[in-house]
Amino acid sequence: MKNNNIIHIFGKMEFGGAELRTIEIMDNMQNSFENIYFCTMSGEKGRLAKELNEKGYNVIPCNIFSLSFPMEFMKILKKNNIDIVHSHISIVSGYIMFLSFLAGVNKRIVHFRSSKIGKTRSVKEKIKTGVLKLLILTFATDIVAVNRYTMVNHFKNYKKIKKCKILYNGKGMLYSEDERKIRQFKSEYSIKNDEKVIIHIGRFNEAKNHYKVISVFNSFNKIVPKSKLLLIGDNNSELGQNIQDLVKNQNLENKVLFLGRQSNIKDFLSISDVLLFPSYWEGLPGVVLESLSAGIPVLGSNIGGHYEISDTNDGITIVPLNSSDQEWSRTLKSIVYSGKQRQIADSFRKSPYYIEEVLKHFEILYDSN
Repeated sequence: MKNNNIIHIFGKMEFGGAELRTIEIMDNMQNSFENIYFCTMSGEKGRLAKELNEKGYNVIPCNIFSLSFPMEFMKILKKNNIDIVHSHISIVSGYIMFLSFLAGVNKRIVHFRSSKIGKTRSVKEKIKTGVLKLLILTFATDIVAVNRYTMVNHFKNYKKIKKCKILYNGKGMLYSEDERKIRQFKSEYSIKNDEKVIIHIGRFNEAKNHYKVISVFNSFNKIVPKSKLLLIGDNNSELGQNIQDLVKNQNLENKVLFLGRQSNIKDFLSISDVLLFPSYWEGLPGVVLESLSAGIPVLGSNIGGHYEISDTNDGITIVPLNSSDQEWSRTLKSIVYSGKQRQIADSFRKSPYYIEEVLKHFEILYDSN
């Protein structure tokens, strides 16, 4: 595989779960490839481009809506002697698979990351979706999804399709027992040792359900006044401003910390008691995996990704999204006093989401003919 050149297809290289998980996998497999490329379909490289260039990866912007795109894209594949095309842009990957086939690329992979499927309201949209799915089935050599729930949302009969495979995301261990460092890190953010810390990690978008995060914490804070909520994620958006206004209106300004995007997630998890994660939808939530690898229990919504992780991991409690804030907060209280647990981290190390196990499956995927 060392002589192979691989190219990953994304909309734009931003700080999203799919992008970050893919980079992490490539970092671990860097010695397996001659060259690693990322091609963006929006025409923009994205904020991760600088970091990728520093790692020695190449980022190539394209505009999938351009009339010249087909020829330009095939030229990129041929010029760089691409052996593997790995597309992460959902159903539109069908178009990429067709062009990759025409360019003579041998290994053509479609990777479904999200369980959400856009509504096909018009006949035109239904025809478009059907054609793209047909292109995937015809020209992809491998169709992978981050979990069973995501796969079945795209191909209900996937078990009968030989090229369909489940390929989990993976994380390394983040568990820490360095009490001195934990106390020091808490003091940097004015968090007292007797305060319970709830954490939420994720970009401020609809899927992450930040309104529910705030309403549940507001209810929880009434029964556990010595508590703080850490919100990690890019909040530079209209939704981010709306959530800040909501926190102010509910007089939670001294209780909720807006921390923006952070790279040292391990440190923030080390001072947390519970991850609160009431998402409307997810593929395979990397944040949940990070939390479990750190030994932090998770209170999550009743979505497929959470149920599938709970099949093989300790530490996840699931509550229906339509349950009241009071029920969520009571459940949160019952979990928060259990704190960080080594058994949760040990369970994660033995699970199929541990990075060493996941890498084996990626090696098989890229090696197979």
